[in-house]
Amino acid sequence: MHATSDQTSVSESALTFLHAQIVDYHLRGHGGHCLDPPESPPEVAAHHSAPSTMPQDATASENQDLAILAAKRKRLDALGNQVGTRLVERLALHRSRLENHLDMVKFICKDFWEAVFNKHIDVLRTNHRGLYVLTDNEFRWLSSVSPTPQHSGLPEDFVVFPCGLICGALTTLGLPCRVTAELVPVQSAYKCSFNVQMIQN
Repeated sequence: MHATSDQTSVSESALTFLHAQIVDYHLRGHGGHCLDPPESPPEVAAHHSAPSTMPQDATASENQDLAILAAKRKRLDALGNQVGTRLVERLALHRSRLENHLDMVKFICKDFWEAVFNKHIDVLRTNHRGLYVLTDNEFRWLSSVSPTPQHSGLPEDFVVFPCGLICGALTTLGLPCRVTAELVPVQSAYKCSFNVQMIQN
């Protein structure tokens, strides 16, 4: 994370590693264990291992796994939201008030992205009706994730926190929104487009 001269700076590689550890902790480690279903007692487990298990049992189990993963991702998104809120409050502390939504989004694209990734967003597009698309052509927090089949499903985990980060920052600035992400593999990296949809009051 880039920082001004009166702040403590953090190595970019260290921040990338920290983000990877946060994702792993919340989605696959102890951070998500409170959301795991209770273990079945021995007699129930024995019953489920019997040959009479039907295909719908597997479907129910898959649905439960998906629900647990969604809950874990929601917690990770909420954590990003909190961090985005606190960071943007510090960055905007001595700035004049941003008067319109486009200026708020531009602040995220420049000042906020510079503070977190030491660069600006590469492309900003808008339909002028409340939708903004922020594209980072080589998203650095995915630098350790190879765009190969064996990592199928994993890259999406790494954009949950930054989606929350952007949402928290923009909401604090005065632009309540929902943020989703789209990933496109580019050679050994990923291009990431963050779709910011304004929430109408």
